[in-house]
Amino acid sequence: MNKKIDLRGVLIRKEKPGDYREVEKMIRSAFWNVYKPGCDEHYLTKILRTHEDFLPDLTRIAVCDNKIVGAIFYAKSQIACLNGKHSVITFGPLGVHPNYQRQGIGELLIRETVELAKKSGFKAIIIYGEPDYYPRFGFRRCKEFEIAQPDGTYLDAMMAYELEPGFLKDKKGLFEVSPVYLNIKQEEVQNYDRQFQ
Repeated sequence: MNKKIDLRGVLIRKEKPGDYREVEKMIRSAFWNVYKPGCDEHYLTKILRTHEDFLPDLTRIAVCDNKIVGAIFYAKSQIACLNGKHSVITFGPLGVHPNYQRQGIGELLIRETVELAKKSGFKAIIIYGEPDYYPRFGFRRCKEFEIAQPDGTYLDAMMAYELEPGFLKDKKGLFEVSPVYLNIKQEEVQNYDRQFQ
């Protein structure tokens, strides 16, 4: 059973190099055996930090009881349209330790970083996520904007949020997520995962 927490005691802050290992352990716990046997999100977290598309100024961690209990990572992505390519951002992984889930920590991370992204001048966020969760924050199916996957198909899990109202209305095209999220090598994940067992 999850420990009941007071969200007023949760600190949202930037990640520091000294946090990396603890963040990766927390992300591993959050995703282990959720979508498939094991997970690769902790390895993604590691390689994302060194990728040119990584946005450290938007990335945040949640601290409660002097422990890192949540994190959200951002990267640059783009929409390929007939009139050119348009920059957007994406987040992932977004994870909360299993002992602290369903208490609002993920919501704190999303709301704070969405405001940071607006202040930083970004125009839109496109994600792959739970279609029953993200609409509460204002995310809408990409199909509504006629923004498809690279193969031209639409997924309910692909959703967009306009940081600048109206930005996506003429951006019909294909979403190109940062390459860091694609083709993660499972052999590298398994080798890295051995450090956590």
